[in-house]
Amino acid sequence: MKETLKKQLGWFSPDQAEWYEYELNCIAADICPKCGRDLISYEKIVAKGPIESTFFECPTCDWQKYAQ
Repeated sequence: MKETLKKQLGWFSPDQAEWYEYELNCIAADICPKCGRDLISYEKIVAKGPIESTFFECPTCDWQKYAQ
């Protein structure tokens, strides 16, 4: 799955409808949808109350995402 997603790098951009599904698939495979590197994920409390979310970020580029 990782290799297939890495081949799709650059096919989608955040303003396209397909980006959301592509981004979710990349998160599931633990790769950055922007550059293809391995992701860092950790639990973080969101500022709006005591809601715990998983925060994903890429150590190489500026991509970040909260997932509840």
